[in-house]
Amino acid sequence: MSTGNRTLSDTSMQSGVHPVIVASTVAFALSRGLSMDQISLATGLDGQDLVAGCSRPPEKALPLIWKLLAETVPSDAPLTMEMAKATPFSFFADVAHGMQFADTVGDAVSLLVDHQRVLSDQINSELIIDQDRAVLIADHPYDGLDDGRTAEMTKALAWRLIRHLAVEPITPLSVEFAHAPTGEIAGYRDLFGVTPTFEAGRSAIIVSRSMLDVPIQHASSELFVYVKKHLAAQEHHLHLNRVADPLAPLKTAVIVASERGDFSPPTVARIADMGYRQAQRLAARHGTTLGTLIDQNRFELARGLLSSTRNTVESIALVLGFAYDRAFRRAFNRVFGMSPSEYRRTNDHRPIHPQKRVLKE
Repeated sequence: MSTGNRTLSDTSMQSGVHPVIVASTVAFALSRGLSMDQISLATGLDGQDLVAGCSRPPEKALPLIWKLLAETVPSDAPLTMEMAKATPFSFFADVAHGMQFADTVGDAVSLLVDHQRVLSDQINSELIIDQDRAVLIADHPYDGLDDGRTAEMTKALAWRLIRHLAVEPITPLSVEFAHAPTGEIAGYRDLFGVTPTFEAGRSAIIVSRSMLDVPIQHASSELFVYVKKHLAAQEHHLHLNRVADPLAPLKTAVIVASERGDFSPPTVARIADMGYRQAQRLAARHGTTLGTLIDQNRFELARGLLSSTRNTVESIALVLGFAYDRAFRRAFNRVFGMSPSEYRRTNDHRPIHPQKRVLKE
């Protein structure tokens, strides 16, 4: 992805959105006539990154897809409401699964707010309750990139989910959006049951305080407790990846690239949603290089491939991106102090510590 218009810091580049959210949006875009090549060009991500669900795509992916839809698919009706009507609730991943076991609508909405980081690292949502009303507010740093379309769709689908779970019909008091409408007003009214207020300075769904007490159809206290623990564990894992290991985005990108047989540092940087120089600086700040991270993964793969006698050294060299098996043999000997054939005979299990590359990558 081009880095010419980046305004994010290295740290924010490590954030991402749940892969099922992006995959669902890609599926909708394809159904409206866009091609995967168009989507890949707009987002700077390979089609496999967008639909395979092997890692969290960058936060920009969603609004960039919606921006592309707005520019290429003419429609009087708001496309966001069309997607909200048709998309499965699995869009909200395990959070939606847990909401169905809450005792009340209030508990379900609180679960969505409390575990928002499972869905997106940068979304900011809050449930504000006073004596008569409850206000669900949500915003995202990229809301302006697609003129609010991601905000529209996610709020509409969330409302549809809440309405589906409740044991009785529910209607919001009002709906507010910070941006101008993206389609005919009737499309919004049809889904929400009320006409939203646009350019309101915030995006929010406002309901009566009593609506929070409406029971959920399939409430189960035992399962609700289990799901909350499961979601907390997911958040803890995501936190460790972001904070405890600052190189996690690069390491994940190395694995994704290697699955395609691509071991080039520029490709790794692109998959990590970073500029090449930016990725180099991040690796250098933590005492390594992109080449070293790639080699660590590459030689781990080599050991696995050598464990099977059906794989020739020549075929392994090709799979690992070496132009010649001689180059692979030299590199392997440099790391392990033995040839691939000798390693195969001894089944060595020494840890991999490739020499740091000092040449310009």
